[in-house]
Formats: sequence, structure tokens, C-alpha cells
Amino acid sequence: MDVRIGSRVFGSDGELGEVHRVIVDARTNNVTDVVVKHGALFGQERMVPLSCVDRVDDDGNIHMKLDGKGFEEMQQFASDHYSAPDPDYSGPPGFDRGLLLLDSMWLTYAGGGGGGVGKPLGFPGGEQISPSDMQRPSVSPGTPILDVNGEKVGEVHEFAWEADGGAPTRLVMQKGLIFHSETELPVSWVEQLSDEGVILSVPRSQVESLREQSHAHSRR
Repeated sequence: MDVRIGSRVFGSDGELGEVHRVIVDARTNNVTDVVVKHGALFGQERMVPLSCVDRVDDDGNIHMKLDGKGFEEMQQFASDHYSAPDPDYSGPPGFDRGLLLLDSMWLTYAGGGGGGVGKPLGFPGGEQISPSDMQRPSVSPGTPILDVNGEKVGEVHEFAWEADGGAPTRLVMQKGLIFHSETELPVSWVEQLSDEGVILSVPRSQVESLREQSHAHSRR
């Protein structure tokens, strides 16, 4: 069964929260982790691998193979942990972009200080991590949707994926601030899920044409 951002998440001993965003593999566009928000306005967000999903019930609720304690041990979500430095930033003389990214990753893993924690794989002396392996962008409501030319055409309103495997199954675009409207876009149009947003393989004109057709049909 498909699941979506906003689905309620349950552990073996009660409700854990709801899916607030997802982490995707930029090479495959598949969801790899769900980010579960526990609590209200200032609740914590924790990353749970898709492999922890036990089942999805008839109401679309996600049941995990872990309890509340196991959930608390999951890594907290930090948006900058999955973003490489701005490619347009040159930095001062002697600036090494690769080492800066690795330093940032190490500080994140080490809790900000690095005390008592060894450097993870990817540092010199460990297994090298390629830039593509670091590209794990997040998708949430409000994520920009860009056409094939990089022009923004709207924002993510809904996003759903297969519980088994993580392949995207539904993308609904929202456009407008006060008088906004929603349009479901074919997932076959999704070229890439990146740090910039959801990049489509079609131009704005094709998106607008579908949007007009959809709204004309809804008014009938």
C-alpha cells in the first residue's frame, strides 16, 4: 500500500508521531527514510529507515518494527547534514570543499564537538564517499517544483510512495498563496529529486496545460 507525508506512525507500544518529510536517494528518486515528527509545534524530527516499516494498515497508518525507546535512539533530522556546500561558493584561499563537507559530517555524527568519537568512513583513511552518495535530499510540503528549465512552477502539496521499495507514486502540486489550487502531476514527469527541489522533465507550458485541464474538469 502507498503511504504519504502526513501519515500517522505507530510503534509496537503506541503512536510515535507523523511523517513530516522524507529522505530520498538522488540517484534513484526512491524514498530511503521517513522523518517522523514527535510532538506538536516544536517536536523533534527523527529519521527512520524505510526498512523499519512493518506494515501499513487500511487507513494508511504506518506501523514500525520498533518501540518508543528504539525510536528515541534514531538519529535526529538536520537539513544541513544532507546538503553539500553551495557549488557557487569558492571560499577563501586554500579552501577545500571536500574536507569542509567531511568535517561537517564528522561534527554532526560527533554531536558538535567530536569528543571521544572517531571519524566516520569517508575521511582520509576510511572508505571514500563519492559526492553522489552524499546527495540525500529531503522532500516535504512546500518543497519547490521546477520545470525542465529550472523555473519554479509550484510547490509540493502531497507526496506519496510505495511502502515497499520507496518508489514515488503520487505528486500533487500547489500553486498560489491565498487562493491556491492543487494539481496532480504524473510521477513519470519527475526527472530528479534534489536539494533544489522536485525537478520535472517537462516545460512550464505543459504543466500549465495540465493544470488548466484539471481545473476545467473539476468545475464540471
